Amino acid sequence: MVQILCNKYLDNFSVLDVPKKNDSTTWNLILKATLVLRNGFGFRIGNNTTSFWYSWTTFGTLASVIIWVDIHNISLCIHDLIINGNWNFNTLYTFLSSNIQNHVKSLPPCLHNDVPDRITWADHLDDIYTTRSGYFWLLFFSF
Repeated sequence: MVQILCNKYLDNFSVLDVPKKNDSTTWNLILKATLVLRNGFGFRIGNNTTSFWYSWTTFGTLASVIIWVDIHNISLCIHDLIINGNWNFNTLYTFLSSNIQNHVKSLPPCLHNDVPDRITWADHLDDIYTTRSGYFWLLFFSF
């Protein structure tokens, strides 16, 4: 059932970014649940293949919230901005507001070289979201 819904509705989107579709009550309820659980997801920096500008923050792409990306920075990957375990924006030609820098700095720059870059559930390396883990996450963060 999960694979059928994913094939029909995701269209290469993350479940956190997929647009709402009016033809399935079940799918729309799943999307409604992701709005509540959104903060439980995070990005795990893995084997350094993800562009810094596209598809990795939980609020969307960085390229969509800045005015322009300097041509010198177009092919920048996430790992290019992590030096000695810390975020380093000094090499950027592209201007990032302090708000965007603070958001990126709130994401731990911990590299996991043996796994791919991806959005994960509550910092679990196995990427597995379960109803049980979602329930306990909601209980923990509701107080």
